[in-house]
Amino acid sequence: MKIKLLTYFVLFSSIFVLGNQPNGKFIKPQNVSTKIITIFGEEHFSYFPINSNKSTILNVKGPGKIKVISRATFPDEKYSTTNYKIYYKLDGGTKKIATFNKVNRSKIAKYQDIKLGFPGEDRSLIIEFGRGNHTIEIWRGNKSPKIAARYFFSKTSKKNIKWIDFSPLQPSEPVELVTEENLSLYYRFSSIKPLKTKIIGPTYLKILTRVENNYNMKGIVNYRFQVKEDGKIINTFLLNSSKSDVTIYKKDAISIPAKAKEIVITVPKGNHFYEIIPLDKDKPTLLGKLFLPKKDIHLEE
Repeated sequence: MKIKLLTYFVLFSSIFVLGNQPNGKFIKPQNVSTKIITIFGEEHFSYFPINSNKSTILNVKGPGKIKVISRATFPDEKYSTTNYKIYYKLDGGTKKIATFNKVNRSKIAKYQDIKLGFPGEDRSLIIEFGRGNHTIEIWRGNKSPKIAARYFFSKTSKKNIKWIDFSPLQPSEPVELVTEENLSLYYRFSSIKPLKTKIIGPTYLKILTRVENNYNMKGIVNYRFQVKEDGKIINTFLLNSSKSDVTIYKKDAISIPAKAKEIVITVPKGNHFYEIIPLDKDKPTLLGKLFLPKKDIHLEE
């Protein structure tokens, strides 16, 4: 009897650990609302379709990693295996491909809506990223088979860095912001007058950006900008933000800044020239602020 009780306790503990995941959470894509409910045993899981002509967008803050758990759809029972590819980009960088071959139709999972067909066995890929805000774009390689996925985000450990802000290269337009009576200096930049700086690596460059909102703007605001290193585009960021509840312009009464979003660029060894360039015509200017690790601030001088 004691052996049975011990077995039940171990089994119950395992179920509890699997059901609660303290090291991460499932997140929703920014631009996909359609859910495909997949039943596995007594559990119901929400998957989101991946299209071939429109990328799924995830916005995350690192350092961390995303586990993309995908399932192909089998239209009817005559199909037992399939192949598919998932394409993805991190911060507008190089397109990467995950290939899944000889994927079997699941013998356990099923769709809540049986008209959708039959789900395949799940397959996973891991996307890792460093500090700051990041954009992940995901799409499928072919129109067939249909694919749906869910996304598990987990944070990884990061080193504590003491950052020191510094001024960009001229010309730049300083803008004073006030947060709970504390003054902070940002710089307004545009596609014509990008935010520019020279850095000696190896080090990190942290960039805070804010959208300039007017009082009529509501909800979440998306915005894009590029980062060039020595004239070459190395990242394209798609971020979103909302109006700040605590920060205002010191002298501007007709608009309100958005909450700051952070990105971190890894600067390789040597001398490098960086440009940060807005991409949206309806948001021609952004506010930016630059930081270096305190231990490396002499490298920028």
